[in-house]
Formats: sequence, structure tokens, C-alpha cells
Amino acid sequence: MLKNKKGISVFLAVIMMIAILTAGCAGDKGKSSEQDPGVIAQTDKQNGNGGKRGSTDKPQETNGFPIFEEPITLKIMARYRQPMAEFGDMITWQEYEKLTNIKIDWIMVDTANMQERRNLALATGDIPDAFLKCSFTSLDLLKYGKEGTFISLNNFLDANAPNYKKILDDEENYPGVKKAVTMADGNVYSFINIVDKDFDSLKYGKYFMNRKWLNALGKAMPVTTDDFCDVLKAFREEDPNGNGKKDEIPWYPLNLNSAIGILKGAWGLNNRGFKSDLVDFDEEEKKLRFIPTDPSYKELLEYVHKLYTEELINQEVFTASLADLLAKGTEDSIGAFSAAGNTFVGDEHQDDFEGLEHAFKGPHGDQLWPSTNLQAYTIGSFVITSKNKYPEETMKWVDYFYTREGQKLYYLGKEGLTYTENEQGDPEFLEVITKNPDGLQLNDALAQYVPYAVGDNPALLSPKYFQGVETLPIPTEAAKRMKPYGLKEVWPAFNYTEDENDKMVALSNDIGQYVTEKSADFVTGKAPFSDWDSYVQTIEKMGLDQYMEIQEEAFKRYSEQ
Repeated sequence: MLKNKKGISVFLAVIMMIAILTAGCAGDKGKSSEQDPGVIAQTDKQNGNGGKRGSTDKPQETNGFPIFEEPITLKIMARYRQPMAEFGDMITWQEYEKLTNIKIDWIMVDTANMQERRNLALATGDIPDAFLKCSFTSLDLLKYGKEGTFISLNNFLDANAPNYKKILDDEENYPGVKKAVTMADGNVYSFINIVDKDFDSLKYGKYFMNRKWLNALGKAMPVTTDDFCDVLKAFREEDPNGNGKKDEIPWYPLNLNSAIGILKGAWGLNNRGFKSDLVDFDEEEKKLRFIPTDPSYKELLEYVHKLYTEELINQEVFTASLADLLAKGTEDSIGAFSAAGNTFVGDEHQDDFEGLEHAFKGPHGDQLWPSTNLQAYTIGSFVITSKNKYPEETMKWVDYFYTREGQKLYYLGKEGLTYTENEQGDPEFLEVITKNPDGLQLNDALAQYVPYAVGDNPALLSPKYFQGVETLPIPTEAAKRMKPYGLKEVWPAFNYTEDENDKMVALSNDIGQYVTEKSADFVTGKAPFSDWDSYVQTIEKMGLDQYMEIQEEAFKRYSEQ
């Protein structure tokens, strides 16, 4: 594993940032990816039975390489972000073309324009053979699957995606993954990003406190929400950075949802994970609960309001960015933050931080860590369209990335060029990455060779081959500390029928937007808490009963799968 933690900066960690900030994806147990045979990775010579493509262009009988005897071309739309290289210039895809005899005609769309470009292609019917990293939701998958735009993978998984199928069927080691990827019509339409069972640093979100400041003020790591408030006040008032200025920002969340999400477990909320941040399970009533109208949610907002009005939370929480966090961290101005790793405050001060020792304990004794992530990390990572003349071969093409060798190619690049393996079999980046001749930092250098930046990757994600900040000692320890408070059951976002989907689009948008706006108003004081009953009544009038009825039906299907 990469040992030079100082060389890893913000861009490399951004890959998982959004999920962490909103508070989570989930766990897995069992056989290590090291035990996977990498079926598709075998060569035809090794298979001993040929299996190469003939002139008829019929599917192979085996999963060996090359997939085609004669080269073919697939058109794939893919999302990227600067400073990533164009995919056609990346060593990962160049090497994979040599292995498979499948050339990719890449349609590159940047993150800012991705949704618009993707939706335009779907609306006009001018679609590629597949979409990669284009962030399709469960609602999207059902809609375009039912229309026939995305093909169902069900009947092809055994023969063409054995490695992916093996994971889906492994409920012991990958609980809930198959349920997450199976739509309400019973079909699987996508290859997804899956977190390996041993990757605790991605299974549990992390919250970092400035240990240097705590020591300077003689403060212990906070356990209760009262402790947390007291520590933040001390950070604000007692000059822990020692510069004689009142420039400390006690807590720096990047957005309000992040701030609220980190604290939900202290009030017993989001007890089934963050994928559905509006609905969880009422343990006393034994039924689904709409979180934003629950009395505990009101108490939580009152607490966050207190922190905000006393300037214990970043006052630019509605406009903050990663760049702002890094700038303030470089100035030694941050007391606490939540992120994928401690590197978000810069090289000089990143080791001042360590993870919480305990999940926050709330006023009623609740002490949960809702940032317990589902192993189905992203759902719509790779879909095959009806325009594709080679759907089975395309499945074989993507299935490779759920093997050991496929992970190496996807996350590390080419052995001997970008990395090598030490005597223990651990990968180590070479100087073209760590001391890039063009002066690129590690993050930017790596993005010239491998495609995994911006996330949403159709691949297994294991700590041995993924070299992001999550694998560094401090984030790893931070996640380990939260594991005892992790959720025993984690739900994916529920999947809906076509009729339910049509209704949920409008209901979710209207109710979700209103909850977001009013939560901000309560926190900032724009709306007094005497308006709470009116707020609840408004949500009810917006169709809350219908919303919850649909959720109940979706939950019933989920439970019966």
C-alpha cells in the first residue's frame, strides 16, 4: 500500500466525498477478493479450449481473453473531471483493449454537463452502446429498463458475468447488494460499485477532531452531544491555535445536510443508514418512520440551531467548498470536520487530527453511527443499451473489474509502469506517480493513467488495490472506532414499480425540497421553532400519507426478496 501519505491530496479523496458527507453506504463479510479466481482473467491458452471469437461473431464459450478474435468497437459515454486524462489516452483502457480486442469510442462528458448530455441522448434515442459512471438512480434504471432502453442482465449473468454474479449471490459476505441492484420488476439493469467486505474505512463514515487543539486546552475527546458543544465552545473562545486571534472555526461541515447527518444517530435517527435519509424504522411502533416530522428531528434541529447561532459551526455552511476547507485547514483554523480522510486540511496539519473515539451519545441515550454504508456503493455505474450489438461480450468486458487482476488494472494502472508489488504482494506506486516528471502531484499524476476518479465505478473496491486516503492509518483507525456503533441492518434506497415511480418523483421532489428549505430556516433562525406544527401540517398536505404508503409497499417487497 502507498506509504507516502503526505503526497496524497484532496482530489484523490474526492472520489468518495459526497457519500461520506451525507453520512454513509454498508458492510460486507466473508471471502476475500483475494480468493476470487478471476475467471475472466484467464487467457485462452490457459483455458486450454480455445474460446476465441470466430468469424461468426458468436459469444465465447469461456470467459477468456481476447473476447473477440477480430477487433470490434463499442461506443461508451463516460463521465470524467479535470485533471483526468481523456479515457482514450489512459493506460488502463489502452492495455484493456489489447487484452480484449474491444476498442472503445469514448464519448467524454464532464461532471458539470453529464446529466444534461446523458438525458439528451436518452430523449433523442441517440444513445451509445453503454453508459459508464453516469450516475443513474434506481428510478432511472427502472424507467429506461421498462422502456427497453437498458437491457436486463438477468439471463446473461451466469454465462457472461460470473464474477459479478458470484458477489450478488453471496448474501453472507455482501448483504443486501443483490436487493439493492434488483429493481421492482425483478430485473438487474446495471453493474455497480461494490465495497469489499474488509474495507471498513468505506463501510463506516469518519469524523475528525483536532487532537492538537484538544491537548492544548486539556480537553478529552467528546462523547456526548453536551461534551461536543463544550469542546466547540472552547475551540472558539480559548485560542487553541495559539496565534492570539479569534480565527478558529470549531466545526467545518461542507453543507447543512452533512452537519445534521453526523448528529442524527445521537437522536436515534437514520437507524437503517443514509440511503434513504427521510425514512427509517420506528423500533417501538414497528413501522416505517418519516424522520423530518418526528419530535426527535425537531430536537436535533434545535441543537444544530444552538451551534449555528453561537458560531460553533462554519457560518458559510451554505456556500462552503472543499477548496475552502483546505484553505482554512492550511491556516490551522479548523477544529473538526467530516470527510473521507484527514488529508482535506493539507499536509502540514493533517496529522493534528484523529477520529472520534466514540459515536456521539445523545440526550436520551441514543448512540448510533448512521454513516454505516451499504456495500452497494453506487447503483447505476454501468448500463448496456438496446443499441449494443454485443451485449454479452460487453458484460464480459465489465465483469473483469470484479476480479483481483481487474481491480489492479482499474485502480493501479500497469505493473512496471505505474506501480510494482513488494515482497508481501502489496502494490507501491512508481516515481512516474510519486515524483511525476511533469511536476504533477500524486493525485493528478494517477488521474492520467487510471479512470476511477469521480467515483461511480463498475468494479469491486478493496483496500488492497484502491489507494485513496481511506486506506491511510488515521482514516482507517477512525472507521475502526465507529464500527462498534455501526448499524446492524442497512437499507438501500428502495426500488419502486413504474406506477409508484411516477408518483414518487413528484412527491419526493416537493417534500424533499421543502424539508431541506425549512430545516435550514430552523437552523439559522429564519423560522422560529414555534412554526414546527405548521411545518408538519404543510408536509402532510403535500401528500405525506401517499408518500409513506408507497414506501411501505416498497419496503414490503424489499423484505420479501
